[in-house]
Amino acid sequence: SDSFNRKRNYLMAQKGHTRQVKYPSTVILHDAFAFKGGGERLVSILSKGLEADLAFGYKNKDSFNLNKLSARLIDLKSGSNLPFWRTFKRLYTFHQGTKFLSNYKNVIFTGQNSPLAVSNHPKGKNIYYCFTPPRSIYDLKETHLATQSPLLKLVHILYSSLFQPLYEKSIHKMDLIVADSKNVQNRIQTFLGLKSIVVYPPCDTNEFRWLGQEDYYLSTARLTLYKRVDLIIRAFSKIPKKHLIISSTGPDEARLKKLAEGYDNIQFTGDINDQELQKLIGNSIATIYVPQDEDFGMS
Repeated sequence: SDSFNRKRNYLMAQKGHTRQVKYPSTVILHDAFAFKGGGERLVSILSKGLEADLAFGYKNKDSFNLNKLSARLIDLKSGSNLPFWRTFKRLYTFHQGTKFLSNYKNVIFTGQNSPLAVSNHPKGKNIYYCFTPPRSIYDLKETHLATQSPLLKLVHILYSSLFQPLYEKSIHKMDLIVADSKNVQNRIQTFLGLKSIVVYPPCDTNEFRWLGQEDYYLSTARLTLYKRVDLIIRAFSKIPKKHLIISSTGPDEARLKKLAEGYDNIQFTGDINDQELQKLIGNSIATIYVPQDEDFGMS
């Protein structure tokens, strides 16, 4: 870990040794690897392509295997199973647990919470690769609140009043903001009043090809509110002779599985690897993807 490296460097210096741990010029700081999403895939591609170290809030077993990367992995261990505590733990971790950023010349921030660490990197380039400003705070705030109970609405409003000024203050400290699409670029301008450049995420389309045609349609969208997988499930509940496979995970998984209960034509695969995904896509009739005002849409 970085704390271990710093202690080792200090002890070696006390003993008259000059050897120091060599850091690459760039580190990527990402919110978390909670599941297999487009953002998480992009971050791992960036780390490999730029030969950059990779730091992250926490990692779940359902996300990508990061051990294949040659980079130094820095787990900030900000995860928690306690709903309210994990929110404050995450904010505290990015504020106070990222002093190691000063070891790097460049920091690339990805996600929505990682920019809060920008103050810990006062020298060097700070680049924010923005997948979108938080949609539950900005463009889809009313949509998000409409799905919540009165108590959760209150919690969200209180959290937003705390997080939004911290987020906006951090974004204004960036040397460069990169948007993953023109759609996100417009959101950054509209809600934050900032300019950005567009760099589209890489999509390795050569990995996907027609393999055959079995009797099913496929949804690959992350299971979260704005991807609107619930609309697809409701559609297939009305056409029982048509089969749907949902090959993804996400925070909305329990609700969507409950919505699909009793419909034998709808199947959830759970977590799958890239080879299984390629096979499912290659043999499907079609994939169905209907998100609301999509950011980029790697699916």
